[in-house]
This record gives sequence, C-alpha cells and structure tokens, in this order.
Amino acid sequence: GETVIKKDGAQILRYSGREIICGMRVCGDDVYTLGQNRNGEGFSYRKNGEIVVSREKGCLLGRQRYDNDSILFAFYESIKSSGGEIDRYYVVKGGKVTQIAIRDDIVKVWDVMCDNESDIYVASLENLLMRCIV
Repeated sequence: GETVIKKDGAQILRYSGREIICGMRVCGDDVYTLGQNRNGEGFSYRKNGEIVVSREKGCLLGRQRYDNDSILFAFYESIKSSGGEIDRYYVVKGGKVTQIAIRDDIVKVWDVMCDNESDIYVASLENLLMRCIV
C-alpha cells in the first residue's frame, strides 16, 4: 500500500499508494516523481512525496522531460460527449497544467513536448501519422 524510494539502500521517500514510477528527477535536494496508478488509470506528479498534480482518470503521454529549468510532462483525459469519448490533451510545466489546442482533424496524440513555449506533438491525422521532429 506504499511507494518507497531508496538511494544506496537508504530510504529517501515513502508515501501512501502503490504507483509505478514512470519518471524521476533530482534537482538539488528535491526529488520529483511521476507515478502511474497500478490499476492503469490516473497518475501523480510529486515533489518530495507530496502531490503537485494528480488525476484519477488521466493517462500519461511519453516521459518526464526537463526544459528551461522546469520539469514537464503530458497527459490526456477522456471525456464523454454526444458523439462518444473525446480525448483532451494537457502539458504540465513547472506544476502548471495547460490544455493543448489541437486541430480538429487530429485523431490521437501520442507524445508532446515543448520548445520555446511551443507545443510539439506526434499525432495521427485521420488516416495519416504526422511526425514533428525538432
């Protein structure tokens, strides 16, 4: 029922909840973790074991990155609409969640990163896979 993180055999973090650690970064004395719930739905982004951002139903995209002195990662949440389910995409940078504006003809976003305050993503475009490489 807990997640424990050790360094050289010594415990540095312990918090309640079982998570799969998808990313970890040490910045000075601070340890940032990105963990997915073991049931496959939801995640928590933590600083020293304390929750900064969490979602019960969100799914992570790609991995945790470091950009301009900020840790960033992306996720999506599915919401129900009259036409079925719609995925909404978000990027978290420095603990701030921002929704990504995507074109109407995009079917699925596979990964997201930021470059000079621009969102760059790999996505399926109706019947075509679009790759953006920086």
